[in-house]
Amino acid sequence: MAIVQAVTLDLSGTLLFPHPSVGAVYAACARKRGVEVSAAALEAAFPLGFKGAPRQAKPEVFWREVVMRSFGSQLPASKFEAVFQECWEAFAHESAWRVAPAAVTAITAIRFLGIKVAVLSNADRRMHQVLAGKGLSKLFDGVYLSDEIGHAKPDPKAFAHAARHLGVAVSALVHVGDDPKEDGEGARDAGAIGVVVGGAYAPEKCLRSEHLRDLPYVLRALVTEGKARGSSPVMS
Repeated sequence: MAIVQAVTLDLSGTLLFPHPSVGAVYAACARKRGVEVSAAALEAAFPLGFKGAPRQAKPEVFWREVVMRSFGSQLPASKFEAVFQECWEAFAHESAWRVAPAAVTAITAIRFLGIKVAVLSNADRRMHQVLAGKGLSKLFDGVYLSDEIGHAKPDPKAFAHAARHLGVAVSALVHVGDDPKEDGEGARDAGAIGVVVGGAYAPEKCLRSEHLRDLPYVLRALVTEGKARGSSPVMS
């Protein structure tokens, strides 16, 4: 396997986090349209709504279903379209997101190692605006969103697309994300190295990093051992 030459980062839950929370943003959007719903209730309902929505649908169709499932009967049908549009537009704005602690420092350190850094996410094209608003776009050698490339993690084609456009072999790619299946197993099964950030575990033949800020140390170890052995220590 090749020495690490590029790193791709997931967005939501890895590099960016909803601010102050999905529930709080949804509640504020509903309030703008004259509907009062508990932020805590929306926050509790969101994970199930997200999991149950059709992932193969177009982004706006997918998120429409997520919003509908999250609000449930708390949102009158006559108000749904207006509230959905508020939610859709809210998460296209940088103010609805916060950057992971020390993320910029970590990315800068990775680039200092001579490693390319890009985004590989199942998010949609709204995130270009968010990344630009946060001043992050300039840090990346590429931004690959499933909405635009036509492949979503854990499909191996998503990782192959990123590697090809970064000009590296898939085996020289490290993908970092918070989802053990989509990010960890997806990268591993595509022939890349998967690093799961946070969470309770990392899948077999994947690595785990407690925080994004620790990633440069993980990569430095991979590069050092890879040079010594002529292959990736994770995949051997």
